[in-house]
Amino acid sequence: MSNHWKGATLYQVYPLSFADSNGDGWGDLAGVTARLDYIKSLSADAIWLSPIHQSPMKDWGYDSTNWRAIDLRCGNFEDFDDLLCEAHSRDLGIIVDQVYSYTSDDHPWFTASRAADNNQYSDWFVWADAKPDGTPPNNWLSIFGGPAWEWDPRRRQYYMHHFYATMPHLNFHNSDVQAEVLETADFWLSKGVDGFRLDVVNLYFHDAALTDNPVSGSVDSRFPGGFQNQIKDRSRPDNLPFLEKLRGLSEQHGDRLLMAEVTTDDALHLAQIYCAPGRLHTAYVVISDDGLINAAKVAKLLGQWDYDQGWPTWSISNHDLPRALTRCFGAEAPQEAAAVLIAMLIALRGNILIYQGDELGLPQALVPIAQRRDGEGVRFGDYGLQRDGARTPFPWTANQSDLWLPTDAAQKAQAVSQQDGDPTSTLSAARKLLAFRARQSVLRDGGQYVATEGPILKVIRDLDGVKLTAVLNLSSGSVSADKPAGEIAISGGCQIQGQSLHLEPYGYCFTLDAQ
Repeated sequence: MSNHWKGATLYQVYPLSFADSNGDGWGDLAGVTARLDYIKSLSADAIWLSPIHQSPMKDWGYDSTNWRAIDLRCGNFEDFDDLLCEAHSRDLGIIVDQVYSYTSDDHPWFTASRAADNNQYSDWFVWADAKPDGTPPNNWLSIFGGPAWEWDPRRRQYYMHHFYATMPHLNFHNSDVQAEVLETADFWLSKGVDGFRLDVVNLYFHDAALTDNPVSGSVDSRFPGGFQNQIKDRSRPDNLPFLEKLRGLSEQHGDRLLMAEVTTDDALHLAQIYCAPGRLHTAYVVISDDGLINAAKVAKLLGQWDYDQGWPTWSISNHDLPRALTRCFGAEAPQEAAAVLIAMLIALRGNILIYQGDELGLPQALVPIAQRRDGEGVRFGDYGLQRDGARTPFPWTANQSDLWLPTDAAQKAQAVSQQDGDPTSTLSAARKLLAFRARQSVLRDGGQYVATEGPILKVIRDLDGVKLTAVLNLSSGSVSADKPAGEIAISGGCQIQGQSLHLEPYGYCFTLDAQ
């Protein structure tokens, strides 16, 4: 994986929900190992493994109490080593989530830090005195709403948090913190992993002077942070030299993949800065992360990426967003719409990322309020991020058992057992599309031109005299388009009528023309 990451197909596994090997209600590493052949059947090059670190699970693995220990729910290092060995025997890389911006408030470092202002860990987190009136030191806001500051009566100071108050932010201005992060990265690279997905990579550093964020002027923001131009609490220039240190460490281990998550209003622009030469290899971009999709919207997004600046990883979903089928096409979207999303992904220049269940066309799960586990979702209900609905158990069978979250009936209907072997299923279409991408060097390495014709998105790729054209109907109506030159290579919901293509709702067609 480390030497051929450009153009890779990545598959995200959310371990707690993927496969339970021992019946304790938690997905685990042994469960992932048992399903490697399934993942390989999707022509994946590597697995992004969401956090497996020791955690109290207040944010489901992203709040760690030990970066170098595996949570007992997931297994142990013997299980991890077995997974790594079995994955590598199938030419599958393993990319592990690294969450460096914050820890759990149960972490021993934070326990020591809050105990006193004069010990080894006192300055490992971001502490600040109250204003004279007792209010927080500035106007910074957490991503989940409310001040980014929590009062601690032991130190009689506020500490900073970007998410929950149970996830205090580390102070990257402290050289010891930076050294610990690099040592942790070296620990996992030495274990033999093929790279990292770097959680909220633009949140590492903050303005040490704790200057207020300016007002953004927004009047339509889901969370209050959107009313600020958040340039002081994140996306600081101090980040860049540290990213270069991470890249240097990666290169010492054979240049393992470094993939960024960037969270900011200007994420696409910042991602390209972070992926400039000498920094990270790639950043992933979720297409239409804010809701319904159409051809013009996708073309505009694709046109904003400068390939001379950096390399993207395109995705349609992840564990933090409602399921792609529902988010992009609405609650009543048919399965054909799921297939055209995969077809769109394979057409694009860059790496691509499939989140577990995208290939099944899973709709967003409806999780009753009483059974929700995500703190943000419990707090905000249907007005929140609805992350529980994207994290329900992966449906291997139609009688899938509940795990830590319930299994949705609509997702059971799309279980692997129901689709496997059915040539008309979404899973069958996804496998064919992903295998087609794996065979076509033009899709991995070729140039790209994007155009729209009403609801049709057209993506043209070219390499060494080979021209591939993808014609994608991103709408619920039938449309016609001129047939591109060349032979039909793969299609779905498409008929040739003379020199025209007739695309059914959510139909697609790829043509190959060797000049």
